[in-house]
Amino acid sequence: MGKTAEMLNVDEISSAGYEGMGSAMGDVLDSIDTFVVVSVIAFVSGFVFLILLRFMIGVVVWGSVFGVFFAFICSGGAMYVRAGQCSGTSFTDTGKNYGVSAAGAASNQLNGNQIVSDESISGNGANYRGQQSRTRGARKCQKWSDQSPHKQTTAAAYSNLTTLGFAWEPHNGMVENYCRNPIGSVYIWCYTTDPQVRWELCDPIGVHPWDHNCPNGFKVPDEKQRKMLEVFAYILWVFGAIWCLVVCCIWGRIKLAVALNKVAAKFLFNTPTIIFVPIVQATICILWNVLWAGCASFILSQVAEGYVPSKAFTSYQIAAGTVDVPGECTGKWPSGFAWKYEGNLNSTVDSCSGNLGDTSLLALPACWRCMPPRFMLDYRFAYVFFMYLWANMFLIAVGQMTIAGACGVWFFAAHDVKNKQKSVRVGLRNSWRYHLGTLALGSFIIAAVQFIRYCIKYFEKQASAQKNRVMVIVLKVLGYLIWCFEKCLKFITKNAYIQCALVGKNFCQSAKAAFSLITRNMVRFGVMAMLGGVVNWLGIALIMSITLFVGYYVLEAMHPTVSPVMPMFLFAMMSYVVARLFMMVFHLACDTMMQCFILTEDMGREKADGFVPAELRNMIPDKE
Repeated sequence: MGKTAEMLNVDEISSAGYEGMGSAMGDVLDSIDTFVVVSVIAFVSGFVFLILLRFMIGVVVWGSVFGVFFAFICSGGAMYVRAGQCSGTSFTDTGKNYGVSAAGAASNQLNGNQIVSDESISGNGANYRGQQSRTRGARKCQKWSDQSPHKQTTAAAYSNLTTLGFAWEPHNGMVENYCRNPIGSVYIWCYTTDPQVRWELCDPIGVHPWDHNCPNGFKVPDEKQRKMLEVFAYILWVFGAIWCLVVCCIWGRIKLAVALNKVAAKFLFNTPTIIFVPIVQATICILWNVLWAGCASFILSQVAEGYVPSKAFTSYQIAAGTVDVPGECTGKWPSGFAWKYEGNLNSTVDSCSGNLGDTSLLALPACWRCMPPRFMLDYRFAYVFFMYLWANMFLIAVGQMTIAGACGVWFFAAHDVKNKQKSVRVGLRNSWRYHLGTLALGSFIIAAVQFIRYCIKYFEKQASAQKNRVMVIVLKVLGYLIWCFEKCLKFITKNAYIQCALVGKNFCQSAKAAFSLITRNMVRFGVMAMLGGVVNWLGIALIMSITLFVGYYVLEAMHPTVSPVMPMFLFAMMSYVVARLFMMVFHLACDTMMQCFILTEDMGREKADGFVPAELRNMIPDKE
């Protein structure tokens, strides 16, 4: 009965899952017209962002630069405050206390190199005669002679009152509104001027985070941990100071990076058709991937006869292996499967059932056999896989050189004809007519490095199947090193394509020139990369946020009865792809503008004045 109920429960859950999936897909189909509208909104959002970026890039960059500095300072301050926070005292009040103490130490402790007050304290502070007039919560102390805002009898009990008219004669040092401990409390204190807080403990001026008295202990009880927090606070402050110095040293490079980003945004605004380059790329890539996947699936599915042993084995451990020993069926990758053969009772010489089911003459019944895997990798797949990598890299290379060529045409055009140039058409024509060999060679080199990396991954799988853990680690490290080399090679190759589009040299000469250019302008490229990361993240976040915000209300207006969960998920995916397209084009335009500017520097301001954008004109040096 219990099993039947359990099976019914599983069926109900499965049915509910199918119904939920079906309902979600129904919502998507019902709102397909909304998806089209929101797609247009995403593209409009991308163009609006690029237009605003042209005017807001300076605010974004300098805000990020100073934001990093304040992050170092504030993080260090937070650790310093936490190191001295008392249990039962809020973090905010502790921070205010340190701020007030620092200000008091600066203004009251020294006066012409002479100490104004003695801030020494011992025990519970009964002997304290300093001039601290602020509590740990940074609240100002009430004078001991006052009865407002808090009425108090402490002064009457511990001071000499000569007449009923309260002629004041201080006792136990209760003068002005300085913190004292006249009643033998846990530490120095005072009445506050805050009507909501009657009294509060104090600390001497300039107190160290853990030199003060905490009646209930510290928030961080371990002294070593408090010391580590203080050390980390000092380290963060040092980093903040170093960051400030670095910014001062590369101030001019940051200004150049800002100007180049403005020029790139201006180019995209004047040449909106450039955004169709990655769209066409993506469309061709999808079609190519579908075609290749069909061909590759056919090749992968042809598992050769004899790939796994055909004989039977006496135990599952021999067939499938153990944690440390490879099995006969699983000793290579892709791995086969071990399954139990039940025997043939009609056979007289069966390895599992023996003679018509009699196994007495068998030393050990061999009932475990191997099943081949669903796919197999051989030289045919290696060939088509390399062609797949090469075609992908070639398609990317064509797009990069087309965009770079369009940027170059626009940048070097005269001011009065910049907006009239067919820059995208010229860039695409030059790429196919003059630089096809360059694109094929550059993409071949990257595809070869990628193929080697995937081969190492294949050998890693084989080593794992053979239970060779040392070789697995060696191959993982080697694969990571080749991955790093691939990233560097892609960066150099991209800049080589830009050089080729601008100057017209072949791949080897362009790669050499690009490498020399990067090494000679390493700081400039570094600042551009840092700035590009910030702008890229900001662009993706803003385009997605605007698209999702507007898309939700569009969905509510067009289909109020449709659940927004699945449509909004699709909106998010679509907006992310659109944002990546825009930011990829923008990032490549920035890199191209950097190389255009470096080429223009060699010409001098006088020769470049007729075409260089206004944002960069004052940054080009004069040539004699």
